[in-house]
Amino acid sequence: MLKRHGLTARLTNISKNKPMEQEKKFTNLNMGIGVALFVIIAIAGYMLLGFTIEYLIYLCALSPMIVMAIQDIKEHYFSNEFVWLMLAFGIILIPTNPFVSLLNVLLGVALLGGGMAGLSVITKGQIGMGDAKLFAILALYFGAKSAFMILMYSLILSAIVSLVLITVKRAGRKTEIPFVPFIALGVIVELFMKF
Repeated sequence: MLKRHGLTARLTNISKNKPMEQEKKFTNLNMGIGVALFVIIAIAGYMLLGFTIEYLIYLCALSPMIVMAIQDIKEHYFSNEFVWLMLAFGIILIPTNPFVSLLNVLLGVALLGGGMAGLSVITKGQIGMGDAKLFAILALYFGAKSAFMILMYSLILSAIVSLVLITVKRAGRKTEIPFVPFIALGVIVELFMKF
């Protein structure tokens, strides 16, 4: 698994122990897919919630996640810049956020962010620290309970897809799959379950 930092990652060829530079750039196609997904999610959210603060909160959470999901699928990596963007939006929206109280946010950040960070250390990076940061920020947006439900939905969806991929022999038990797309889907499922 690649360590997640910045737009450029240094990869090491373990067998030869030689560093290689690999640029992390989005192609026009990736950006086109991201824009199309954003438009679909924006329209669906508007139809479900109308133009409300809840709609704005989901949009601010999902917009950077779409780009991170595409990047995670293509490169098994996502940029911290999008995590910081989500954090900034979340902090700005706190005063008007109907989903959370300060205690709820602190509890969610500590339990989910801290728990995922602990799992990252225990699994030696199989669960990335980026995922831990992402769940801490989701707790900022949606509170502890909803962020926990998003985690559950994400795990269930990723398990189903993993089983299908293993069954059709497109992946093995050791194959790493990107988790951010499942987190984004978990947010969408939580949206529809909540409203």
